[in-house]
Amino acid sequence: MTGNMQIWANVSTRFDLAEDGDGSSRVIHVPGTNSSDWQRMLAALPRSAWRWIYKYDDKITALPVSFSASLQEQGYPSLVVDGEQLGLRCNFYQLDDIEYFVETASVQDEQAFERLVTFMRWLCDVVEKPVLLSHEFADDPTRDPIVRIVPETNR
Repeated sequence: MTGNMQIWANVSTRFDLAEDGDGSSRVIHVPGTNSSDWQRMLAALPRSAWRWIYKYDDKITALPVSFSASLQEQGYPSLVVDGEQLGLRCNFYQLDDIEYFVETASVQDEQAFERLVTFMRWLCDVVEKPVLLSHEFADDPTRDPIVRIVPETNR
């Protein structure tokens, strides 16, 4: 086994639905982000191969150009990337941590895991910061992440 096949073999149990009785998600984190990182990600998304939809209070609207623009009105911003397969949800919670929630049910085989890692690599390329995958309720997502992609190697 090589590459992501070997990684999947090592982490597949961390996506086990039977073991995940609390129904929690996994979360892609980009810790230590700032407004420039959000702008780069939001600008790169329409030019990427990823399908996405942005809603504000469940109403489809234009993608904001910045983190602060997503919070201009009172309401609930939500960005869904790859809704047909992975269903990655970004809810614009914190400026200093880009987060995408991943339902464990959407990552149950090597092909889905490969797609998830491909998205993480894309995000790492865009923001040029480490991208981590952790359990939703991890006390510190930087400690013992399921997957870590770093800009120097993008692996």
